[in-house]
Amino acid sequence: MHTDDIACSRTFFGWDTLLAKELLEPIRRTGLPFTFQPNHDKPRDIAVPDQTTLLLVEGAGSIRRSLRMLYDATVWVDTAPETARQRLVELGEDPQGYHDDRMIEENALLNSDRPWAHAMFHVSGTNSATNGTVLVRRT
Repeated sequence: MHTDDIACSRTFFGWDTLLAKELLEPIRRTGLPFTFQPNHDKPRDIAVPDQTTLLLVEGAGSIRRSLRMLYDATVWVDTAPETARQRLVELGEDPQGYHDDRMIEENALLNSDRPWAHAMFHVSGTNSATNGTVLVRRT
């Protein structure tokens, strides 16, 4: 699940309560299958089928303080800012000002919360071995 699927145009990172109360906590209580439709400007369902054995929540801010206790494991993907920006440009997902506006909010959140310090695993999102192997470090 991508956190961008629940983020809305009013805020890049004000979705943690929505994620916790409307998706993660109900799945822990009632199990699968589970379908959730965020109430915002991206009207599409997030469906978690009953065959799901691993649910990944991906995105900056996904292991912030308010959500950590809802996960069985956490991973911090460490990507250099210039690499992240280049990837957005290559995907055509960087409308004028988008990345800069997002980074202001993201940096404030990350600097105050330091989620990498609480991750069980660290993965390099910038460097990998030449054969495509992902470099992982257990913390």
